[in-house]
This record gives sequence, structure tokens and C-alpha cells, in this order.
Amino acid sequence: MRGFLTDRIGLKIISLVVAVLLEFYFYSPGSSIQAVLTASVEIKDLPAGMMIVSPLPGEQGLLTRFTVRGPRPLVEAVRASSHRFSVETPPGSPSSFRVNLLPTQLRLPGGVEVLDIEPNSFLLQLDKVIRKKLLVLVQK
Repeated sequence: MRGFLTDRIGLKIISLVVAVLLEFYFYSPGSSIQAVLTASVEIKDLPAGMMIVSPLPGEQGLLTRFTVRGPRPLVEAVRASSHRFSVETPPGSPSSFRVNLLPTQLRLPGGVEVLDIEPNSFLLQLDKVIRKKLLVLVQK
């Protein structure tokens, strides 16, 4: 065990110093940037025969914007990918419910901090889907 710690001690010290310097470089406030990104909101387990009527465009895609801050390489990687909040419908077929968006739902890499989500909540209103067959006459 003693040989493990003392063999090539100079190389180990240099490696440790380089690792600490890289840590300071990537996570120092001077190398941090902010970016405003867009994420979609996916509503899971919507009851059969129900649809979102408010806010519009409802099921076609709710969008939200969020602001992140972190080291430039990590923020650029986050910017290059798509993001989605997944929210489950509460049990019991409610006619309306509030969706709160949390930074932890984004699954961003460590070192990237979510500063703001706008809007951070939606009040979803649901209504029954009604289907009717209508006769359409085409005039010649």
C-alpha cells in the first residue's frame, strides 16, 4: 500500500494540480454563460374521450421558456438538445388541474442551473370530445 502512494509521486501531484485548475476554469463565475431555451410540455395519461381546451393550442403542444446558467461547454450541449417537461394527469378524470413545472423535470447535466421557467405553471381545462356525423351536400 505504501508503494502505491509513493510511486511516481511527482506525476500524481501534477495530475492533481491540473485537475483542480480545470475544475476552477469550468466552474468559475467568469466562464459561466446564460441561455434562454424552449421546452415542450407533454401531458401524459389524458383520460380517453377528453381533450385539452385551455390553454390553446392544448394537445398540439404547450411551450415554456427556461433560463439556464453554467459553464459554456455544458450550456452549449444543453442548447443543442431538445427538452420536454412530462406531466401526468391526476387520477379521477378531473375537468381542470394545475400543472407545476420544476427544474428537476428537465434532467440537465450537473453544473447547469435553471434560473427561471416562464410560465412555470399552467391551468389545464379538459372537456369531453363529442363526435357527430353530418351530411354534407356539395352543390354543382
